Amino acid sequence: MTTPEITTKDLSERRRLILEVKAEFKSDGFVITPRIEKLTQLYISGQIDLEDLRLHLSIDTLH
Repeated sequence: MTTPEITTKDLSERRRLILEVKAEFKSDGFVITPRIEKLTQLYISGQIDLEDLRLHLSIDTLH
């Protein structure tokens, strides 16, 4: 599987979004698990899109 090319601006926006979400997640008392770290890295690198990230995170938070 090849990684799609993303622009520098898109990469920056993805990183900013993840940092904001992680900060909010932690402030709500949740723990950032290794699986969540991996999912966020896949999103930042462009290997999954925001919809896939949300889907996987919603599955994780339901359990």
